[in-house]
Amino acid sequence: MPQLRVFVSSTVRDLSQDRDRVRDMVTSMGHHAVLSEYSGILYDPTQHTEEACVQELLSCDVVVLLVGGRLGSTATPKFVERLDLGKLEQSAQSDANTPNLEGLSVTQLEAMSAFERSIPVFVFVSSEIQVDRKFLDRNRHIQLNGGQEMHFSSGVSMSDLEYISKFLAYIEKRASNNAVIEYRKVEDILNHLKIQWSSLLQRMLRDRQETQAYRDLMDALTAGIQEIKSGIVALSPDEKKTLASQVMQYRNLCAFISFFTNAAAVAARPEAIDNFKAALKAMGLVEVIHTPASQKTSPSGTYNVPEKLYLVRSGDQLATQVEERTFERLERLWSEFSELDSDARESIYQAVSKHERRFDWGDKSVDEINNWDNRIDVDRWISIDGIWGEVGGMWNPFSDVPPF
Repeated sequence: MPQLRVFVSSTVRDLSQDRDRVRDMVTSMGHHAVLSEYSGILYDPTQHTEEACVQELLSCDVVVLLVGGRLGSTATPKFVERLDLGKLEQSAQSDANTPNLEGLSVTQLEAMSAFERSIPVFVFVSSEIQVDRKFLDRNRHIQLNGGQEMHFSSGVSMSDLEYISKFLAYIEKRASNNAVIEYRKVEDILNHLKIQWSSLLQRMLRDRQETQAYRDLMDALTAGIQEIKSGIVALSPDEKKTLASQVMQYRNLCAFISFFTNAAAVAARPEAIDNFKAALKAMGLVEVIHTPASQKTSPSGTYNVPEKLYLVRSGDQLATQVEERTFERLERLWSEFSELDSDARESIYQAVSKHERRFDWGDKSVDEINNWDNRIDVDRWISIDGIWGEVGGMWNPFSDVPPF
């Protein structure tokens, strides 16, 4: 596993113990933690210390920022002026969210430099500051007598809280890389980072698989095109690229319908069936079974299981599951897929079924599905709109009355 360089910073020295705990966790995971307190930054004698901090940060893969109740030292203006305001504004969701670079602290300069270079930033803010931010927002209308200021539970001054709140608001309203996580104790930070980094690793591996799958399909389409469709050999390089792109676009759809015994014939029909439900029936769908939403428990707590449909194929009483969001996406893809000519549809389907393993769609024997009286005739299901039909979202998922 590659070693990450993790830049750990905080707005105030009061958070040094939290920084140390984050450092220990990063190190225990086999990564390299970069903290100025531990000589992690090269302070070149020919450079200003702030420039050295920013340069070190730009060599890191991830930034962890802890936000407390004080601003810290103010950044030198010449280093703030080097920030690319255009890039920072592009990532804002609206003109009203233009970053305020006036009076930036050194820590904020580091964060802005990371945002400018699209380095992932994990921002954690103490719950006391979040409570005070909300209190300030709710009570801005209060008129104080001259010289008076509001007092806050965290001990932060009103001017500092205003500035910190604007900085956090800018982050929260960015178009991406905009999560601000509240924490009460340092364990909250450690648990969040472990979960997030595990998810990032999973996504990295999945992206690598996606890239490899694309390369494999391109190779298969280029080298073995005669096997897929003999008439396709005459395609130009651009047409081959288009076909390869379509294979990637429709591969999830083709992998899903490959569950049904007659999918290949339906995909290649000269007259396409544009209704996805009707197409599934032609492929071998014989029954629809609804399973309600439920709640389950695990060592980490209770979680909800969404309601699903199981689509039963003819012949062996095997069913494949689908949730509402997935079905709607597949339905849209089928609508586009059915507009292609039959040769293209056949070639795409054959390429996917030959070179792509079928994803785990939760296939089950019908006997494994619970014994609710919740089956519906396919023709009736086709005749009603939407995946749930007349259920219409009004059905209580935890009631004892089956929807169909």
